[in-house]
Amino acid sequence: MWIRTCQECGHIQEDKEPVYGVEPSDAYCNRKCKKCKSEALDYGKDNNSSVFWPIVVDKVEENS
Repeated sequence: MWIRTCQECGHIQEDKEPVYGVEPSDAYCNRKCKKCKSEALDYGKDNNSSVFWPIVVDKVEENS
């Protein structure tokens, strides 16, 4: 599965994988985000199962 992320709102959506070695078409490059309708989608990447797992950062409290 090929996924693209909107650089405006962070929405992740599925798309067709571009043909390797061929310049992506204007339709692919200018495709709009399904959530916010902007044209700020990245070029995408293959879903390698770690994409949808959130990164959890533990907060360290300082003793003041």
